[in-house]
Amino acid sequence: MKIIIDTNIINKDYKLQGKYIVTLSEAAAKLGYEVCVPEVVVDEIVSHYKCELKEVYETYIKCVSKLEKLLPETLRLKTSQNLIDEYLKNFRDQYETELHAKNIKILPYPEVGHKSIVAKELNNKKPFKGSSKGYRDALIWETVKSELVPVNDLFEECQIQLLTRNTIDFADGNGLHQDLKDDLLTLGYGDNVVKLVTDCEE
Repeated sequence: MKIIIDTNIINKDYKLQGKYIVTLSEAAAKLGYEVCVPEVVVDEIVSHYKCELKEVYETYIKCVSKLEKLLPETLRLKTSQNLIDEYLKNFRDQYETELHAKNIKILPYPEVGHKSIVAKELNNKKPFKGSSKGYRDALIWETVKSELVPVNDLFEECQIQLLTRNTIDFADGNGLHQDLKDDLLTLGYGDNVVKLVTDCEE
């Protein structure tokens, strides 16, 4: 059984120390499950981190400037832009190292040549303008499908649990949306080979 994680499950948990991911990785190891994260999710998280760090750093600089007017030079503290840039260069490697330490596998982009397009979208390059409109969600779904293994069994068991809080694009009630079930049927799978899980506690 594979558990594939969407961005919204681990977003903001840049050190991967949150209770959900720690508990999930520990439980999966005991149960023999494989926890996976699509590469598009890693790209999203790295982008979110860069944006958030930039925003916080800009606020920090403003506060430091005010402090410099009030404190003697010996009491001033200031992190340079160079140090921030250097840390950003290493962040992805550190993040992937932490995923590996938790035995979480990174699933590569589906072989449809989308990576450069996603990079443009994340950076708000034309034709994108501040909205993904489900494009990255589509890539996550394509990644899920690419991980399915054909079986010759009329009673196919669940192969993948897709863990996401995105009930708008993936869910229909409490289960997988009918469009996605139809997608699985078109590929020759029963609609139970992928289970949608929207509750991290579950």
